[in-house]
Amino acid sequence: MKALVTMLVLAVAVPLAGCAATGGAAASCVGPELSVAPEAVAPGEAVSIALSRALDGCHDTGQPGAAAWAQGTVPAVVTRTGTVFRDVATVDLTLVHGDGEAVLDTSGLKPGTYLVTVDGAGLPVEANYGGAEATFTVAGS
Repeated sequence: MKALVTMLVLAVAVPLAGCAATGGAAASCVGPELSVAPEAVAPGEAVSIALSRALDGCHDTGQPGAAAWAQGTVPAVVTRTGTVFRDVATVDLTLVHGDGEAVLDTSGLKPGTYLVTVDGAGLPVEANYGGAEATFTVAGS
């Protein structure tokens, strides 16, 4: 009887052991939003590039205090998509309380689809950009 009880205890305890907590939660901060307007332009028309809700860091795993809004200048890199990715322009977004906007002149850009991304490496504190990206299209002539 004792052997049967031991086997039952092991049969229940071993599968449940994997349900135990194994450490802290993974970071899940919401990244900022990168947007462009309009999303389709004729050659030479301006495109507005805006970044909003950019934070310096992520405080969702128990750090004291709240993350600050990003401040400073962040480059928005414009890359032409297609068979070969190629950076074609960079515009600086000056962030105030996590928000920044710049205007891109599309004169000289070839017809096609362009990807806009941001890089926070130039800020004093690495900002949380969460893979923010947006696209726009320059129509054919």
